[in-house]
Amino acid sequence: MSDFVDLPDAPEIPGLRFRPFRGPEDLPGIQSVHRGREIHDRVDPLSDQRTPALDELAEVYAPRPDFDPARQVLIAEVSGSIVGYQWIRSWAQADGSWTLYHRGLLLPEWRGKGIGTALLGWAETVLGMAALFRPSGVVARFVTAVTTDERETVTRLEAAGYAVENTVIEMQLVNLMTIEPPPALANFEIRRPRENELRAAFFALEAAFADEWGYVEKTDEDFANRMSKPETDPSLWYAAWQNDEIAGVVIAEANPPVGVIADLSVGKPWRRRGLGRALLLHGLHALRERGLTQARLYADVGDQFGARHLYESVGFTPLKEIRRYTKPAPK
Repeated sequence: MSDFVDLPDAPEIPGLRFRPFRGPEDLPGIQSVHRGREIHDRVDPLSDQRTPALDELAEVYAPRPDFDPARQVLIAEVSGSIVGYQWIRSWAQADGSWTLYHRGLLLPEWRGKGIGTALLGWAETVLGMAALFRPSGVVARFVTAVTTDERETVTRLEAAGYAVENTVIEMQLVNLMTIEPPPALANFEIRRPRENELRAAFFALEAAFADEWGYVEKTDEDFANRMSKPETDPSLWYAAWQNDEIAGVVIAEANPPVGVIADLSVGKPWRRRGLGRALLLHGLHALRERGLTQARLYADVGDQFGARHLYESVGFTPLKEIRRYTKPAPK
């Protein structure tokens, strides 16, 4: 029995077939798609947009309770070679709305031939069918995110009725040796969390993001998963306490040759007091102590708390824009 999938809008290209993800045997082909698009899409090799290692892909495409790659990943191949893929997932936002997320990549030499359109159509069809069973009155939207350098994908999304909802900027700090020392703040104790404080720091971080797009309430399982990730190093975490409450958290990660400010948050009662800047500098100094010379992070263009201005004030500069595109799902 064939496992190939017939798509109604598939272009007539000799040898082109679509099929489900087959497991680890597909990872080298997916990696080759990432590698093959690097120059065309101007992928920064130091960014997290870079070509992932096979062990990183194995983690991403491992089955999980909320992700079945055999059903949620579609492969496009020509004469047996992988030329592109699309994956899908969905979740409920904190406000009850449904996010129907999809993302795909296609080798540049196979763009403009209808393959990307067929993959997008598959994603919308599968996600849209699931959305038809949502409770009455619940809003559902198709969502994806692409960099502005992925020109063909941007064109395809706009032609399909997607509009930009939000823009995030990847920012870089090219010389960690020049950063200023962290300031001392009255009434706050800023230090690395002890082992028995890591869970509280994790949940304090997440609580500060409760009003942000994409937030899903975290559980102890999420904490365990975070701690088990190879990039997680609690010695690169800092938290700020006021009395017995955690007011803010920064999580840095070493990703040689660069460091990453993975998360930075300050709880609502303690904002506009310079705490975010102090935590950020603590995180950057922790990365410098590891021998790293550069750092990266992401800033939301529409952030109401002035995060981009904060990052620029310590030396970060814009590197690349990533846009979130959305479209209403069928009712």
